[in-house]
Amino acid sequence: ETVKKGMLVGQYAGGGGNRLVLRKDQKAAWIVNGRTIQGTWYIRHNPGSIKGEVLFLGGRAQFLFSINSGQKPVSLTSAARLVQDPATRSLKRVPLPAQGQMTYTRSKGGPGGGRPPGFGPPPKPGGK
Repeated sequence: ETVKKGMLVGQYAGGGGNRLVLRKDQKAAWIVNGRTIQGTWYIRHNPGSIKGEVLFLGGRAQFLFSINSGQKPVSLTSAARLVQDPATRSLKRVPLPAQGQMTYTRSKGGPGGGRPPGFGPPPKPGGK
């Protein structure tokens, strides 16, 4: 079973107040150590993973998160970063060491619960 985009939309909480927000319009924000990285996200199907991975692109930051949809709520674990290989002019997958991996668990309250700073206007009262 492959993971669909709509299944991943929402806010994910990690340790130390770190968060990852994935929106329907493919915009994303990653809040790490109080710093917000704005970007975009996509589902990337890796031949080594039947469910795929989330690719986060934020400026120079390019990270892959493994998807664990077998547990409820869904969680994402930072697994690797992509770096430019000057010799081949292609992107190279560099796995993160175990101590560098962080698991983000989907927050309760459904998609888009909460907005990081600079991530668009807050919803209007009454949901209109």
